[in-house]
Amino acid sequence: MTHSYLAYGITLRSETPIPGLQQVSKPSHPTDLHFYWGVEPAWVAEAKLKPFRPVRILPAEQHTTDSTLRLAAYGDEEYFRFAYSDGTEFVLDASTTRIWGTCPAPLVLEDLTTYFVGPVMGFILRRRGVTPLHACAMEIDGSAVVLCGAGGAGKSTTAAALALRG
Repeated sequence: MTHSYLAYGITLRSETPIPGLQQVSKPSHPTDLHFYWGVEPAWVAEAKLKPFRPVRILPAEQHTTDSTLRLAAYGDEEYFRFAYSDGTEFVLDASTTRIWGTCPAPLVLEDLTTYFVGPVMGFILRRRGVTPLHACAMEIDGSAVVLCGAGGAGKSTTAAALALRG
């Protein structure tokens, strides 16, 4: 069974339900991104045979809530690989139309999805020319208020404090 989703303006299709995303019964747009989970598809195995170069390495001490991340480009930036220190891994093609992810036990699909809907989708959006914002949104007196800022700046804390004040 194929599952369809709309997230960040991108129509996703997956053979596996993606936790945290709401399914759409009939997408109004053609599929933009195919999500694969689990067994490594042939296109991923081929990508990993290409020469690679590191693009970004983020040590865990810089990000208290994220694992160490190694982002690498394969071939002539034909593919990209996200590898986290907990064993979670994603490979996507340069056109961002296919992505595969896996994680070792005891991690489960919900753990993988946390990375997917956060930093990995942020990367996909940037590759597509969309600037993602790290933000928190809330509604106050019928108006939308958005707080933007770096991780740890206090966006969620401020939103929670405002919610407690009504």
